[in-house]
Amino acid sequence: MIEASSSGRFSRALEVLMNEFFAISTSNQRKKDIEELLNNFSSQQGAWHQCFYFLGHTRNEYVLMYTLSVFENLINRQWVGLRPAEKLEIRNVLTKFLLTNHKSMQLSIRNKLIKVLVCIGKLDWPHFYPDFFNNIIQLIQQQGTTSMGLQMLLTTSEELVSPREDLSADRKEQLRKLLEEQIPSIFGIITHVLIEIKPRVAYPKDIKQPYSGNYIRQTSAVSDDFHSPPSPTHGDNDDGSPSHVAYGSSPLQSGSHLIRTMFKTPPSNKQNLQPLPPLDHESELLTSLCLNCLTHFFSWMPLSAHISSNLLTVIFHLANFGCDIHSVHQATSPSKANSSFSTSGSSSIGVLAMNCINEIVGKNCVPVDFEEFLLKMFQQTFQLLQKLTKDTTSQSVGNQLTELDSSYVEKFTDFLRLFVDVHLKRFESNAHFPVVEFLALLYKYTFKQPSEEGFFNCLDIWSVFLDYLQDKFQASRLQEGNHLIDRYRDALVSVMSELLRKMQFGFNQTQLEELDDELLDDDEETEWQHFLRQCLEIIAKIAELLPTEAFGILYPAFQENLEVYLGLGQFVIDSSEGRKLTIVAENECRKLHCTLRDLSTLLQAMGRLSDHFISEKFASRFENGLSLVEKFCQAAVYGSSSKLFLVKTAVPTVLQPDLAEVHAHTLAAVQAYSHWLAQFYGETQRQPTNQEKFVPLLRSIIEAIEPLLGKEVPAKVVQAAVHLFLSISTTVRPSFWWSCSGAEDVMTSAEDQ
Repeated sequence: MIEASSSGRFSRALEVLMNEFFAISTSNQRKKDIEELLNNFSSQQGAWHQCFYFLGHTRNEYVLMYTLSVFENLINRQWVGLRPAEKLEIRNVLTKFLLTNHKSMQLSIRNKLIKVLVCIGKLDWPHFYPDFFNNIIQLIQQQGTTSMGLQMLLTTSEELVSPREDLSADRKEQLRKLLEEQIPSIFGIITHVLIEIKPRVAYPKDIKQPYSGNYIRQTSAVSDDFHSPPSPTHGDNDDGSPSHVAYGSSPLQSGSHLIRTMFKTPPSNKQNLQPLPPLDHESELLTSLCLNCLTHFFSWMPLSAHISSNLLTVIFHLANFGCDIHSVHQATSPSKANSSFSTSGSSSIGVLAMNCINEIVGKNCVPVDFEEFLLKMFQQTFQLLQKLTKDTTSQSVGNQLTELDSSYVEKFTDFLRLFVDVHLKRFESNAHFPVVEFLALLYKYTFKQPSEEGFFNCLDIWSVFLDYLQDKFQASRLQEGNHLIDRYRDALVSVMSELLRKMQFGFNQTQLEELDDELLDDDEETEWQHFLRQCLEIIAKIAELLPTEAFGILYPAFQENLEVYLGLGQFVIDSSEGRKLTIVAENECRKLHCTLRDLSTLLQAMGRLSDHFISEKFASRFENGLSLVEKFCQAAVYGSSSKLFLVKTAVPTVLQPDLAEVHAHTLAAVQAYSHWLAQFYGETQRQPTNQEKFVPLLRSIIEAIEPLLGKEVPAKVVQAAVHLFLSISTTVRPSFWWSCSGAEDVMTSAEDQ
């Protein structure tokens, strides 16, 4: 053993080396030399003895971190070769050092020391380190070491569930099982810690305090004291509280008074919508550690046997911190800068809580108290949505989502998608659950999204719900299916109407002009094209369920914009510079720009409805289909004959591309109905009288295509014309096609393009 004086000199020399190593002026070669010296020392037999002295006689953070690294390497590589007495000595010294200095040492040093002790437990627990887990629980229970114990619990979950590859498969499985045995105790004590913050976090009154004595449990026995399911008569109460629903009474199917009243908030009682008081630093630290522990345990453990509605309510309540603008504003308030309250405004707690909730929901958890669990989840989701979509009092605009932490909004949207995908079907079939009201809140949440990405993610939620409705509708008998659609008719019509407004420049120009329409992404789409496709996908899915309503909403807007387009000829004059559009006023040009962009959008939307006019729906909707195709053909012939995209305008960089875009989409809309034209042609073969209507359509298509194969026509218009011609030739294939005047000329010109 090196004497104390020698150890002191060595300790000071080590400090000099470590400071030199981390100095900015130290060269890479010198760092390499120092690293070699340090590695040589750590590889010496018994070097860890010297490290005991370093721990007790230095406060240099670099030396402490190096010392702990020496112990970590010893444990991972040489632990099996040490004598039991040496192992006990190392464990006791490190534990004592942690307990003595945890308040004064840097957080990184403390966490490193915790990891070293957990590595010992990973190898020795339970046979050679029987008190490993009990010590963690004791740390959490003691007031001065709760945060340290929670950090140790989190590190234990991280290290024992995903250990290094040097452990055998049997040992890995043993560690997982040992940790699973402790889960009831873990969840109980974490819930207790969270509820102990109750003076600072006003939890709902129906949250039950799980703490009842000592949570420490032995690895050889599994106690039933902490998570036994309630008996059928447990907690009988007449107060209608969801927490007192009798297990097994199946309130989801009963249509009980509880279900009908639990979501109703009287106007005078707005307690659930009030902001939570901010947490002080200590409370926020403890809450964050608890939530991080829960999230990691949820990520690997079987949830169904352990999660309870009580714990779920606690987590959901903490999620309220993410929706409080008041809390966020306090973080930036100068008057709070030097207070004992959290500078983050506790909004980070909301993000961590949503992480927990998403782990639960994503695993399709079916806990022991399943019925109460689902009731709680729906109720808490409903209330959070109410809070997120309420109007703020500080602004007349009233969209508080723009003021919240974007991470929280993102996590909450992820949760809603999981909730709708996994759990909503369990509520939807019960007429007493306020699913329609939930959809109303989801509607507000969707269209208040502060970012395009958030809006797209919300559309994904609607897509999941619409897919579910479509599957259920197809599997239902006619009467049941009609009842299903009637239940959601107003909600779906509202979504479709608002989507139509959102994607029209006439209503939403400022936002839409910000979308790039030039650069292509990995899917070969511009920002605008991606946005439009996402909106049209939802409209198309709603149209599958409500085709008449979809046509009734889209057609008037289409007709209104089409009339403006068809009337532009009166504003075109011949001048010395060629044909010229006389609309020159800035405001009028802006209106025309919006009209043309919206007409292009609506042409695409109407094209998406083509499937609703073919097959078995052809006969019943023939007149509507014919009227629509005639409109498309009229616009196509008009655009080709007038060639408005070649007319000089006051804003050539804007209006000329708009006019070309309209004409290209007009031709594409006709192409979208090529299968309808094919079916129409088949009907003319059986009923020749229909030829009087069909032949003029084909001739108008030729008339629209033929003038577009010249050199001055924009490429996108030529491409649309060629695609339309090929679709008629290959899909409709009328026998008289090539005898039509101009058809052969079009083919010749198309081959030259």
